[in-house]
Amino acid sequence: MKKNFQAYSMLEASFIIIIATILFVGVYEGFNIYRETMISRSQSLTQGSIIYRIPSLLTWFESSMPNSFNNKEREEDKTVTLWFDKSSNKIQKFDAYGAQNSVNTKFNYEANAQLNTSGPKFVEDGLNNLPSLKFSNSSTKSQFLVIDPSLQITSNNFSIFIVVNFKKTNSEAIIIDRVCIKNNMEITNQENDAIEGCKSKISLKINNLNKLEFAITNSLNQTVELISQDSIDKKTGHLIALERNYNNSLNLYIDGKLSQTLSENLGNLYPFPIKIGRHASIENLDYQFELSELIILEDILNQKSRQELENYFAKKYAINMNR
Repeated sequence: MKKNFQAYSMLEASFIIIIATILFVGVYEGFNIYRETMISRSQSLTQGSIIYRIPSLLTWFESSMPNSFNNKEREEDKTVTLWFDKSSNKIQKFDAYGAQNSVNTKFNYEANAQLNTSGPKFVEDGLNNLPSLKFSNSSTKSQFLVIDPSLQITSNNFSIFIVVNFKKTNSEAIIIDRVCIKNNMEITNQENDAIEGCKSKISLKINNLNKLEFAITNSLNQTVELISQDSIDKKTGHLIALERNYNNSLNLYIDGKLSQTLSENLGNLYPFPIKIGRHASIENLDYQFELSELIILEDILNQKSRQELENYFAKKYAINMNR
C-alpha cells in the first residue's frame, strides 16, 4: 500500500508540474501576443498621426517603430547609442547620440569625465507596454543623449512635446538642457570657450517638490523661468508640452492642461543644441525616468492642431488628458 501511495503521489506531482508548465507557457505567450498587438496598434497610430502633417516639424524621436533604433539595440537593457530622427519633411536628419561619443570631434563632451557615461537603456515593456528609453543618473554614472549640434531652431517660436514617466527623483531630474558649443560648433564643457559663455539655453527639469521647471535664457543672460502649478504623479506617464510665443509668453502644459504661463520679452535666442537626460554641469544627481517620444516644432500650434496632437499621444500611451 505504501509503495502504491508513493507512486500515485509522484504521478500526481508530475501531472501538476505539466499543468503548471502549460499554464505558464500559455500566459507567457498570451502576454507576448498582447504586447505585439499593442506595438502594432501603436505603429498604426504613429503612421497616421498629425505629426507627419505639421510643416514646422524640426525633429521627432519615437520608440515603437522598428527603424527608431539600431536592431541590435532593440533588446531589453541594451545601451542605446543612436536614436534616429523620424521627421519626414526635412532633408537633413538630426539624430540623437548616446553620451555624445559616436563622433569624438563632434560629440566628445561630458562635464564630469570621471563618471561612467553611456546612452540610455532600452526598455521593451515601458509606458502602456510599449518600448521606451530609461535614463538613470547618479553620482557615479551618467546616461544621456545629445541631438546633433548642427540642429538649429531658427524660428523664435517653438514647441516641444515630451512623453515621460518618472520613476525616481531624489534630486532635480534633468529632462532636457542646453549643450555648450564653441564658435566652430564643437562641443565644450568650458564656459569661457563657449558661445556667449554658454548663457543661451533651454531647460526642463522636475524639482525636489515634484514640480516642473521650464526656463529659457537669452544671450544677455536674461532668464524667464516658470514652475508648474501642478505636481507630477510618478505612478503614471505624462505628456509635457512647452511653448514659446515670441516676446509674448512661455506656456507649460501637463497632460493637456495649461499648468503655468508667464509673459516674456527676451527677444532673439541664440540657436542651441539640446541634451536629453542630463544638465551640462550638475553633478551628484540621483534620478530615473523613462522617455518614450519627443518632438520639436519651429512654431506653436493652434488649439485645434495641438489637441489633435495631444489625442494622438493620449491614445498611444493611455495618458488621461486633463483639459
